[in-house]
Amino acid sequence: MAQRSLISSFVSFDGEGVRRGYLGVPHSVQESAYGHIAIPIAVAKRGDGPTLLLTGGVHGDEYEGPLVLYRLMRALAELDPSGRGIILPSVNHPAFLAASRVSPIDQIDLNRCFPGSRDGTATQAIAHYVAAVLLPLISIAALSWSRSRVAAPPRSVRAGAQMSSGGPN
Repeated sequence: MAQRSLISSFVSFDGEGVRRGYLGVPHSVQESAYGHIAIPIAVAKRGDGPTLLLTGGVHGDEYEGPLVLYRLMRALAELDPSGRGIILPSVNHPAFLAASRVSPIDQIDLNRCFPGSRDGTATQAIAHYVAAVLLPLISIAALSWSRSRVAAPPRSVRAGAQMSSGGPN
């Protein structure tokens, strides 16, 4: 059995309706030994049905997924879901705010530290929460990935591109 996460959820996963809140990742800094990192989350539930997890921002420099998921969070009340949807638009929120592939807090790539560690760094604790708390709740997951701001295009794109002075055609 997985250890209980130290991350607090300030949104209910069980109640009916649309709720927005945050996950509180414990993080001590010089100014406060009892601080936390707030990671935005939304939950929408109506009746019985499967649970869908939508995530973006595992890498903070991949913007498209988080931007779409933040827009979806705002529109949840207008939708008519059946079952439950959980949206974490920027899972690695510190990296997203810093527009960085890795977290500026601990220099760790969230994608490389699953299943994480309950008592580890902030990034390891986020990975542990996803693996130990969220994954057991869900029926299906949709993960948003995109090209980072510094990555080269995939080999297939480079091989098929015709280069000119104006860039790929």
